[in-house]
Parts: sequence; structure tokens; C-alpha cells
Amino acid sequence: MQPLMDTDSERLMTEGIATGQAAFDRLLVETDAPYLAPQPYRGKRNEPAYVVETARYIAEMRGLPIDELEGQTAANARRLFGIDET
Repeated sequence: MQPLMDTDSERLMTEGIATGQAAFDRLLVETDAPYLAPQPYRGKRNEPAYVVETARYIAEMRGLPIDELEGQTAANARRLFGIDET
């Protein structure tokens, strides 16, 4: 079971469960919890477009520029799902 990545959850971040222990070449960012929207959308229905907030938070926690995280997670998804870039 994968840990829940909630941008308000300092406990998960402190323990290193959500981002710190995940290998960068295997990290994916997704959202599928319709009732757990990230900040600043808390209290609203979660939307796929909000995944960028989770990505920003993970990049911040890892000390990375957001474009580096986006590039790596996109490459990871292409590799996982066998999607050719061409």
C-alpha cells in the first residue's frame, strides 16, 4: 500500500514516508482522491488539475526546481506505461 501524500501532513514528511524514501527514478505524482484536495483547494472536490500543487510541494520538500521534478516524473510515467516519446 502506498502512503497518502497530503500537503498538510507534517508527520508523513517528517518520517520520510511520502517523498524522502521514494527513489527519484520511480516517483510518480497523481491524484485520485476526490474528497482530499490539496491546499489551497481544501474543502472543494479534488480535480486532476490540482496535482500540480502536490508536485510543487514534493519539489519544495526535495529542494528541487519544479521543472526538474516534472521532467523526472513524466519520464518515470512514460517508462512505467511503455509510452514512446516520439
